Amino acid sequence: MKRREPPYLWLLLDQEVLENVVGGREVMAGQLAYLLELAGTERVCVRVVPRSAGWYPGHDGHFQVLTISGRDVAYAVAQVAGRLIEAGDESGVLDLRFDEIGAVALSRMDSKALIEQTMRSYE
Repeated sequence: MKRREPPYLWLLLDQEVLENVVGGREVMAGQLAYLLELAGTERVCVRVVPRSAGWYPGHDGHFQVLTISGRDVAYAVAQVAGRLIEAGDESGVLDLRFDEIGAVALSRMDSKALIEQTMRSYE
């Protein structure tokens, strides 16, 4: 069965991701421009956790939560290898953690403004 619509994508990014220069200033400006382009589509939500949030559950490492055929599956990233999590309890913990991180993130509009401001600093 072919999917008619692309999936929804919700990204929660730490402000440090915007400011940690990888590949040079021109590359960073291009990456942030692309991020803004994606954020301008209806199926992508980009929100930034500001530095002012202090410590939050996302500092424990990044992860992904996917809904596949009506069930949540998570993927936790580690230094050498990641781990697919299909058990309901662990996947549920990461699902809740995603919500906790979202609670301290900027709104879509404020995130967009911060990304634009950071992008201008690379020009």
